[in-house]
Amino acid sequence: MKSKRIFALVLVVLVALASVACSAAPAPAGGAPAEAAKFVGDTNVAYNPEIQEDGVKRLGICYSALTYSASQLLVKNYEKLYKDYGFDEIISLSADGDLETQISQIQDLVNQKCDVIVINSIDANGIASVCDMAMQAGVAVMAVDRKIGTSIYYTLETDNVSAGRDCAMTVADWTFAPGIADDAVHVMYVIGDMSSSAQYDRLEGVKGTLAFYPWIDVVATPSALETSEVYDAVIDAFTADPTIKAVFVTGGDDSVTPVVSALRELGKLYDPQDPNYVYIASVDGALNAIEAIEAGESFCTANQRFDLFCTQILEVAQNYMNGEYVSPNANTVQLSCSMVMRETVDNLEELGVLWARGWFAEAK
Repeated sequence: MKSKRIFALVLVVLVALASVACSAAPAPAGGAPAEAAKFVGDTNVAYNPEIQEDGVKRLGICYSALTYSASQLLVKNYEKLYKDYGFDEIISLSADGDLETQISQIQDLVNQKCDVIVINSIDANGIASVCDMAMQAGVAVMAVDRKIGTSIYYTLETDNVSAGRDCAMTVADWTFAPGIADDAVHVMYVIGDMSSSAQYDRLEGVKGTLAFYPWIDVVATPSALETSEVYDAVIDAFTADPTIKAVFVTGGDDSVTPVVSALRELGKLYDPQDPNYVYIASVDGALNAIEAIEAGESFCTANQRFDLFCTQILEVAQNYMNGEYVSPNANTVQLSCSMVMRETVDNLEELGVLWARGWFAEAK
């Protein structure tokens, strides 16, 4: 009996403490229900798709540059599909690789009352402040393919560190032979634009992974900020060391063509069955790289999902406009790549994951 009274007393105390805790909790500002304010990341900005007063659902696209074939196709597909996802208007801009231009364009898209702005950043940190301004204005900022160095509504990118790692592992595995000596396989990587978070991460993946293979020796690391500089970088590296066995390019598949041209000029464009074959590894999955792989000129490319960079971003934007919000714990999504090689290209095309072929590549 005594134990029952003690249990009852403890229960009463617990109920009383819970009641005090609930009454002590601060009420939401203005008396609104707690669910009324939606917060993303750690920005403490409430989002409301109705903040724009003109009644037009407007999507803004601000791309770093349209020099790459993948970028051109991506923007064309946004322009082709935006109405299917509930938007009335789209404004597409390219900053042509200039940071100040991109900052100005983002400000302009806010002034033109865009509800959502999709950004492919030139410099992740360089545009952070203007993106903060856009978010404070109630515009949902979404990053595609490249990070933005502040808390925004949604980020969709490739896991570029893994993409670089996969390229490095694939080449290292294919150059291994029983009894191979340390530092026996000389390789080079061409460093692209390090202000691009994607290219920076890819390079980190390549560098960090190659260090684990004792038979790999990195003998040249030239920089080539522009695709036009890749050819000379490869010519110079092979002139200094004709034994180079592999070339990694982090700037994207558009760099594959000048690498192939350089090897042809040097007389080093061998058949894949030839023991002197030079391995070219890249990231993107662009048509020129796939065709070079099929021709035996290039070795592999990590295929990004540029098709999802279009449709998944548009779906998130549509949901946002419909009042469905991305959880702060799920507002950064990284996509994996498939490794395109001569042995895998047909199967990947059949699976429909090669963005360079199929509906995505047919945008007009």
